[in-house]
Formats: sequence, C-alpha cells, structure tokens
Amino acid sequence: VFVTLFGVLQAGSKNHADNINAMFKSTFAKYHGNDGLQMLLKRSDSDEMRERLLNFENAVTVREDVNDDPSTQYTATLNFISVMTNQEKANLLNLNPANATDQFTKRSTKKRHARVKRQAPASVNWLTRGAQVGVKNQGGCGSCWAFGAVSAL
Repeated sequence: VFVTLFGVLQAGSKNHADNINAMFKSTFAKYHGNDGLQMLLKRSDSDEMRERLLNFENAVTVREDVNDDPSTQYTATLNFISVMTNQEKANLLNLNPANATDQFTKRSTKKRHARVKRQAPASVNWLTRGAQVGVKNQGGCGSCWAFGAVSAL
C-alpha cells in the first residue's frame, strides 16, 4: 500500500517522495511506536494512506514556511497531528470534518527567506533575566516550591 502511493507524491522527484515517506514513517513511529506503524501499514487502505501522506507533506511545507520566515519568533516542528487524517484531527479538536481540511492546510504565501539558525545557549539563568523570582522561604509550611512553580506560568 505504501509503495503504490509514491505516484501521488512524485510531483518533484523520487528523492522527495522517498524523503517524505521516510519522514512520515519516522514521525508516525515516534508517536505510535513501531508496532503502531506496522499495524497502520497492514490495515490502511490506499485512500487513508494517501490522505495521511498528503497531510504530512502539507505539514512539512508549513513547517518549512514557518522556519524559513525570519520574522517568526519560534521554530515549528512535526508532531503527532502531522500524521493524522482529517477525520482524526476533527475528532481531536471537535471540528466539523467538512471544514477541517481548510483549517489544517493553510500555507504561507510569503516569499521564503533563509532563516538564520541561532544556537541555543547551554544554560539560561532566568533569575538574572527577571523571568523567575527567587524562592521565598515561608518557614516550616513547605510551600516555598509553589512560588517557583507559579511564577514560571
């Protein structure tokens, strides 16, 4: 079933389809395990797998659009939603499945720019940055941990 769907994804090159296929398998196995992937491959019909692969390819494109946009303040990644069918997404979010496709496949129309990748520091002292207050000693009540937890929110 999986191999027959390459025709759908070969708009670019065979390498692109192979890459999407490998990324899909890796992402699906990450969230559902190898057993889950094997069960999917055994039970899925070609329509379901085609939908999953097309949704995944759209998610990859959206991720690339976001990560290539220098104005974004975050880095997008693939997650368990990127390997779902439209029906599964609609069920997860309590949406009308007929409208779900448009909500999940919106892409940026902005011109892509290479995004400068910033190296994350090895450590961050949030106290010196003012984002976290110091732990307050409340005596013997044992609630000093609550101040750190609440201020992190």
